[in-house]
Amino acid sequence: MAKINNNPVGWAGLRERDRPSVVPQAGLELVLWHFPAGGLSHWLHPLHAVSFPQFSLFTAIHKHCALQEWKEFAAQNPDCLQNVAASTGTSDLEHLEQVLEAVPQIRYICLDVANGYSEHFVQFLRDLRKRFPHHTIMAGNVVTGEMVEELILSGADIIKVGIGPGSVCTTRKKTGVGYPQLSAVMECADAAHGLGGHIISDGGCQCPGDVAKAFGAGADFVMVGGMLAGHTESGGDLIEKEGKQYKLFYGMSSEVSMKKYAGGVAEYR
Repeated sequence: MAKINNNPVGWAGLRERDRPSVVPQAGLELVLWHFPAGGLSHWLHPLHAVSFPQFSLFTAIHKHCALQEWKEFAAQNPDCLQNVAASTGTSDLEHLEQVLEAVPQIRYICLDVANGYSEHFVQFLRDLRKRFPHHTIMAGNVVTGEMVEELILSGADIIKVGIGPGSVCTTRKKTGVGYPQLSAVMECADAAHGLGGHIISDGGCQCPGDVAKAFGAGADFVMVGGMLAGHTESGGDLIEKEGKQYKLFYGMSSEVSMKKYAGGVAEYR
């Protein structure tokens, strides 16, 4: 069983190598079911992070999780913390520092923005690496090899790949920006592996075959949300239609999410 920071993550062909985090990591071709519950705020539910580790799965908790919620979860579920990442945007550093100080067992950081093509994002990543030299940092999202290389050289360990493929994502419709997910994974995997990094294929999975395609294209990890949103362990509101029950889920840039966590919809939207 392969391990990252002594944590079982799946079967792999192993070789030792250095990473920007200064933490020795093992494994190049990681073959595992890796489903961080990122991007969907209703996924913040203790059963996720408690249930996933027994299957060698990983949970990325959304950036709006309050400090007190982190403290309570850590106190109740200390054995799960090595399988959890704390998420942040480029304006949430103070909150992230508070979380990692309060729960030092967390060794993974997920730097999450919708579009990683900005100088501000890259500079924030560099600053984040200096601030947390021994944490494993996931950063994204991007879809081209050049930007994958830029982020790895700026301090990221794992790059999140995908702009617009999510099941409830409207980025392509609203902005005309996106990249077919399979093509993006193939291009970005080559770039990342050439520098000793990893990639997460984030979005576009609607059935198990889509996960297999992502791994076949070179992804080291796969991130899903909507595929698992309707399960018992998921939070969220139940809606009943014609005698059938459904779960309400939404993206972090949706009107529902912005009203819930940001006090309203941003003016530019």
